[in-house]
Amino acid sequence: TCSIGISTYPNDGSDLKTLLKASDIALYSAKDYGKNHYIFYNKDLLLKAEYRFQVEQFLRDAINNNELSLVYQPQFDFLTGKLIGVEALSRWHHPHLGQVSPFEFISIAERIGMIKPLTESVLKKACTQTVSWIKAGKPHLIVSVNVSPSHFLDEDFIPLIKRVLEETGIAPQNLKLEVTETIDQTQEQNISAFKKLKEIGVLI
Repeated sequence: TCSIGISTYPNDGSDLKTLLKASDIALYSAKDYGKNHYIFYNKDLLLKAEYRFQVEQFLRDAINNNELSLVYQPQFDFLTGKLIGVEALSRWHHPHLGQVSPFEFISIAERIGMIKPLTESVLKKACTQTVSWIKAGKPHLIVSVNVSPSHFLDEDFIPLIKRVLEETGIAPQNLKLEVTETIDQTQEQNISAFKKLKEIGVLI
């Protein structure tokens, strides 16, 4: 199940440094396909690698500068037709890249270690907005926020949730955390996090 990047002499380089760089670029491309793949280097891979590095830097700056925005998808009770909640969805529009898909930038954020500050920013924005809607006459409104499964293995996650609740003033029962079904719910760390969130009163 290894991933292999391959470069050849002299087509991809005439010295060891250049050949290693080319094979490294090919290796990253092979990893993108999952395990058990091999890729031969070509110039298109270099362009993709440069683009990926640029996007990673743009995203890092966007998260640090709080430049991502949120949109809210309303959720209605099917029987009564009443608005019962909203789902907060991250959006990133970059002046050069245009609108970047959440599927793309969230996976990038996880890969470059920026998912924690991104999640914290989304939680604070979503909870602050929900509190304002509650004060405007929607007391039972619940905001749903998607969180990465990796957070449940992070010892700082529960303190983060408590801090967001305190700073924004939202009641625990008005916040719902959504996690993908792929998470291994039988893992001890996950069960512990679920129990602590239940004790706080946050919905999952």
